[in-house]
Amino acid sequence: RAFSEFDNHEFYFAHSYACVNFVQQKEDGVSYFQGTPFLSMRFQNNILVTQFHPELSGQNGLNFVEQYLGII
Repeated sequence: RAFSEFDNHEFYFAHSYACVNFVQQKEDGVSYFQGTPFLSMRFQNNILVTQFHPELSGQNGLNFVEQYLGII
């Protein structure tokens, strides 16, 4: 699974909007807030969307972007 090395890493979320009703796909990233899972990333057909802000997530965000650029 792409990006699995970022499991249990912290990223910056700027707001409290969340997609909590979703069908998880193989490459999805799921985060938890107070025990409730929500969709925080989807990677499909070389398109990546994130609920979090990699550019504001310090070294974790930089590593995340570098890995994505290496995939596409």
